[in-house]
Amino acid sequence: MTAQKNVDPEGKQVCARSLVIISTLSFLFVGAAVIACGILANNSGWLDVFNNAQFTWLRVIVFGGLIGLGCVIISIGLSGCVGATYRKRGFLVFYNVFLVIGLVLFGLVMGASFYAYSLSSSWTN
Repeated sequence: MTAQKNVDPEGKQVCARSLVIISTLSFLFVGAAVIACGILANNSGWLDVFNNAQFTWLRVIVFGGLIGLGCVIISIGLSGCVGATYRKRGFLVFYNVFLVIGLVLFGLVMGASFYAYSLSSSWTN
């Protein structure tokens, strides 16, 4: 007499795939938000201080960079969605590599921010 296990591997796979798709949708929303911030900031006029001919590159670099970064974030999210939906290992590996790179960059920015805050809090007037 063998004991049968109540294991539903297909149900677990569907659950895992759904979680990956939901998490990659956040990349799509974040990418759209970065693009929107780039467009809105470009139209807000707060860089009019730099209208000098010497700083015309600044507007292109900052706002073009934001829009480009948003497009890259959306493409990373789409690769995760495609990989999870169609079970393509290459897309999921690409997505996971950029998740790790993003995590490391976020940690570096966070560490640098705390370091800059601790330096600035020790300044006196």
